[in-house]
Amino acid sequence: MPELSAEIERLSLVIEIGGMPVRVNTADAGFLAILQDRYSGFVSESERAEIEFDVEITTSSLVIDGKKFLYNSSRDITERKRAEADRLSMERALRASAKHQSLEVMAAGVAHTFNNQLQTVIANLEVAREEAPASLAAPLADAIAAARKAAEVSGVMRTYLGQGLARRTPHALGRELHGLIGLLRTQLPNGVRLDVEAAEDGPICDVDPREFRQIIMSLATNAWEAIPRGGTGGSVSISARLVPGPRPAEFLACVEVRDTGIGMEPATVERAFDPFFTTKFAGRGLGLAAVHGMVESMKGTISIASQLGVGTTVTLLLPARAPVAIPSAGPLPPAPVSFSERWPGVVLVIDDEPMVIAAIQRLLHRSDAQVLSATSGADALAVFDGRQGRVDCVFLDLQMPGMDGWETLAALRERRPDVYVVVASGLDLEELRAREQPIRPDGWLQKPFTREQLLSVLPPLSGPTPLLRLVKTP
Repeated sequence: MPELSAEIERLSLVIEIGGMPVRVNTADAGFLAILQDRYSGFVSESERAEIEFDVEITTSSLVIDGKKFLYNSSRDITERKRAEADRLSMERALRASAKHQSLEVMAAGVAHTFNNQLQTVIANLEVAREEAPASLAAPLADAIAAARKAAEVSGVMRTYLGQGLARRTPHALGRELHGLIGLLRTQLPNGVRLDVEAAEDGPICDVDPREFRQIIMSLATNAWEAIPRGGTGGSVSISARLVPGPRPAEFLACVEVRDTGIGMEPATVERAFDPFFTTKFAGRGLGLAAVHGMVESMKGTISIASQLGVGTTVTLLLPARAPVAIPSAGPLPPAPVSFSERWPGVVLVIDDEPMVIAAIQRLLHRSDAQVLSATSGADALAVFDGRQGRVDCVFLDLQMPGMDGWETLAALRERRPDVYVVVASGLDLEELRAREQPIRPDGWLQKPFTREQLLSVLPPLSGPTPLLRLVKTP
């Protein structure tokens, strides 16, 4: 190794003077001693790159025997700077964690409140649909479908926060994309062309179809909203194809959403997945953040390539299965519109929302059920004791003030171990089922639910009353 002093002019030092970092080249003997001590044996003849480290310089004046001297001291503070950077990084991580926890609490509150309100809407719409004239059947059916779609909003937020447990099964993404074409084109602005390039039978991934559709709808909406209005139009293209994975015999599904819009600046691309960051009007900022959370929960990746004046491409890479055919599920059966069987049992509905209780009562009264109600766990136990436990089924909400649903369930089972209890909650049922609870309910209902779903969880009654049977009208 050549003498370090011969190379000293090539060395770049970052020093701090008065708190300001200054980069200097120096041949000072004091610095040479630091360099020789710190880097001896590490700088080879082939290494000619600059060596950078942080130095703190202190200069003071001394008077000795009437003569003034300047005393210079230098200290390597690289480790101190690194420790300070690590501390700041940890502080940022802690702030991000606290923010995430706050969002989790907010999401749980949104899911509970929002789904309770939608439960009231859907139940009353179903009652109205059965009593309304035929001319109102289609509008009421559309209203019910819109309400159920609105219920997915809280699920999307909880998925972004990692709270929801998605129900993922093998699906052909091409088939899902082609099934969305009709809906996408109804929302497509005038003058914008939509192209879908994907084979019907592939690629095959383990996905929750609801999640995947939400992802595509969000990305497609962003794509066509980036195309200026009033011009010569533009295009949005969505494609899905199978590509080789990082290891042999592994595959990835590459899904791309491309537009010919205005594009984005690099700074905008960098913040695109931040929660609540938006370049649109207020209230539109959770879309890409939710997409990012859903893609990560699928063990996939998402990236954005954009150029101003050219357009944007969003690329998803999802783990895929080896190519095999998945049979089509076929069209969904028509929804039942009336029920002919009676269920003259006694139901106790426990919920802290009176409107939810009233909506469930209207649904059950149409099957001749006798409905009791309570808005708290304590009230429910009083009603149960007043009936001496003669209740055929209990519908129980979990989030209630005072005695919550789990405590109420335990108290009911203490009074009557075989009481039939169905948990009806606006929280994610997969998450609730995964919790370790010493006492489990007999059934589960995800709010908002339909009358068909409500009646399907009722227990059979003893005696001559027939079991519930759903009857579809032609």
